[in-house]
Amino acid sequence: MSTMTSSRFVAVGGRVGAAERRGKCMLCVCPPGLALRARGGSGLRPPRAAEGEGAPASGKAQQPWNIGLYHTKRKTFKTGPLGEVPEETYDQVTDPVGWTQEAKMKLAIDCVARELDVSPDFIAQRMSLLQKLVPDLKPKLKTMKVGDLARLVVNVPDIATKLLTLREIFPSANISRMVSYQPALLLEDMEAVREKAEGLRELLQTDDIDRAVELNPTFLELDQVRLALAEVKRLGGSLRVSEENAARYLMMNPSLLFSMQTGDNLIPYDNGSLKQLKASLNGEEGAAPKGW
Repeated sequence: MSTMTSSRFVAVGGRVGAAERRGKCMLCVCPPGLALRARGGSGLRPPRAAEGEGAPASGKAQQPWNIGLYHTKRKTFKTGPLGEVPEETYDQVTDPVGWTQEAKMKLAIDCVARELDVSPDFIAQRMSLLQKLVPDLKPKLKTMKVGDLARLVVNVPDIATKLLTLREIFPSANISRMVSYQPALLLEDMEAVREKAEGLRELLQTDDIDRAVELNPTFLELDQVRLALAEVKRLGGSLRVSEENAARYLMMNPSLLFSMQTGDNLIPYDNGSLKQLKASLNGEEGAAPKGW
């Protein structure tokens, strides 16, 4: 059921006023005797006289409209400067009754269990273990693809061991937060991650990379870091950053790495970047980790 909006007012007789096309509030321009209605609600309607009653005793004409109550799916009631109701968006609309995070998790677990031919209880236990080992992951479950997460826990039998290895590679980083930002790290070969970390230290000419990787694990994609460094150096004048401080500036602003992505890395796919997707389809080197 949708709320009443100015773009949905329909004049009786099929005529739509110019004020409606301009997005103005129809209440301000409604001529006497015009009945309006809104799809999805009781809207505006002419009042009905009580049975047996005639014209008002005072002789004055009644108001040509009244306002009825209607239900809405919106979380809050917001209007524009002219009283118009904005279009519905995902963030504004409440979740359907019963469609809780627990219900989504159960559905995902059941589907993945059938897909991978394992018991739902096994996946549920693995999910519970992952949430205990990576507590920062729980608040992000609302926005993550639960099905992908369920597949991940099945394909990574040694979650605790991999977390300990990540702790060795990045000793001063919050590993729980790092993995919550990019769970696919658990699918990576830890020796390959160690090599990438060493390459990043050489590229940035510093050993202090843990904080940057924690906040943005994309730093382990060295090609993207090289492009970002080159872009920071090119924009050094406008950013007031010298070439010598380009690496430090990038580490102090880890989210800047996303705004400087180009080409294949702009669109996230379910199993990695576009480059990884093509490599996966062609069976070439550089494909996304298996199971993601």
